[in-house]
Amino acid sequence: MEEPDRPAASPCLLAYSGSKPSSTTREYFRGGSRFSPRHHDLPNDLSTVAAGSGRLVIAHTAAVGPADVRVDEKVLFANIANGEALTVTVPAGTYKVDIVPNATSGPVVFGPATLPVAETALTRVFAIGVAATNSMDAVVQLLPLGVRGTGATPSAVNAGDGGQAADLATGAQGQSDNREL
Repeated sequence: MEEPDRPAASPCLLAYSGSKPSSTTREYFRGGSRFSPRHHDLPNDLSTVAAGSGRLVIAHTAAVGPADVRVDEKVLFANIANGEALTVTVPAGTYKVDIVPNATSGPVVFGPATLPVAETALTRVFAIGVAATNSMDAVVQLLPLGVRGTGATPSAVNAGDGGQAADLATGAQGQSDNREL
């Protein structure tokens, strides 16, 4: 007899764009003799990021209990349950990522994997598969983001030198230029 609520197959990623910036996963779980789908609609934060950084989203859509995601051997996301996704803005670069059961140091159920986080991009990672069958994997989706600022500190702010604002100060003190509205 099979355990209920166990996935029959790895989830399928359906990513779409349009008026609703989100990604959807669909998994089929076996409950007795039937398969029932589970959907996870996960929003994509497409807001701008600072120059030199990218946004990393890790989504737990795998058949494994609550897990900790370690980045460069440090827990970045703790106790992520199936269907949850967590977001962080990080410096663009390459990171070593693995997944372990919550509040443990192992055994590693996925990874370590090398994960590049691109500058001014949303790097969305979906953990998929079944830990019990060693079929864990990841699907990575990259979406472009706008950049906020140039990353440089201005050396000067030129405000002009023509005196145009002097008349405005006079008007603010109660004098009028006698124009009809």
